[in-house]
Amino acid sequence: AEEGLMMTTRGFFRGVTVVALVRFCNLAIFGHAFTGIPVAQRGIRRYSSVLTRLAQEQKQVKEEKKEVSRMEILRQTWGAIPLVFLLGYISTKDEKTRRLKICVRSWEQIDDYIAKPAGQKFLTDKGIPRDKWRDYLQDPECVSFGEWWEAIKK
Repeated sequence: AEEGLMMTTRGFFRGVTVVALVRFCNLAIFGHAFTGIPVAQRGIRRYSSVLTRLAQEQKQVKEEKKEVSRMEILRQTWGAIPLVFLLGYISTKDEKTRRLKICVRSWEQIDDYIAKPAGQKFLTDKGIPRDKWRDYLQDPECVSFGEWWEAIKK
């Protein structure tokens, strides 16, 4: 039952990740739902509060007439492109490599936290058995970023 729950949870989070990436691309390429202006261009319009109303209206008319080229879209979304390629590259790896988890903290940090009285009190107050403290603070199957990178490069 626990394994089924884990599979369901993983599937859910994969779906959430895909939805987030699709919405990001939609916002960056097609624009905000209400203004129709790509998100990167909306930030540019905010500085114009110092201009007079007439100048603002003239500038707004110019911007509305201006068509957004594909090159402009690429300039605005350049940060997402390497991420999409990295995700695509990782998806070509074997199952074990794709499921690797990167440790948030080093194991030395975890041991230091457990050694401190404040950390012991926190974990005891949470009702976690002493033999499960390390597992509670960090997944025992996680690997360091260096190990993850080496596995991805293979």
